[in-house]
Amino acid sequence: MGKILAFSGSLSSASVNMKLIYNAEQELQENGDEVMVIDLKDYPLPVYDREVQVSEFPKEALELFKLMQDHPVWIIASPEHNSSISVCLKNLIDWISRSPENKTNMKAFAGRIIGLISASPSALGGSRGLRHLREILSSMGAIVIPSQTCIASAYNAFDDKNQLINPSDKKSLTATLQQLVNISQKFNS
Repeated sequence: MGKILAFSGSLSSASVNMKLIYNAEQELQENGDEVMVIDLKDYPLPVYDREVQVSEFPKEALELFKLMQDHPVWIIASPEHNSSISVCLKNLIDWISRSPENKTNMKAFAGRIIGLISASPSALGGSRGLRHLREILSSMGAIVIPSQTCIASAYNAFDDKNQLINPSDKKSLTATLQQLVNISQKFNS
């Protein structure tokens, strides 16, 4: 399979979604897949503003666009904020779908195969936010796989080494990752 880009839509240093990303990375690497994990804190973006877009397009947005273009497969761990996606993740999507020439640019998203995962302290595990994210990404030409992983009660879902505790959570993550690999192999063969 091609290179996989993995990131969390959270900027929190104690993010349960970043812990989930690291669990996914570890499992994929054990199966021989190449994974690049990025932290969105390393790419600070201003709140999207068309005037900034045309006057001083952020270099971080260009760097992220290049990374996303170079990776045909993504895993996004999305926190759920007020039954939707985080501001950080929405802002990223808004910047990456624009260009310095003041045009819409969906190239980073079109044809990308994306797996969605979420960890949330709620009983629903972030599923409401993933529904919104799935709709956004699909409308931009991405292929969002059907399977997804939602880890409920996430503050108690990881051990002191940040590994998932519950076997059913591990099984759900494995199923999502396996479907991501299978679908991406079909598209890239």
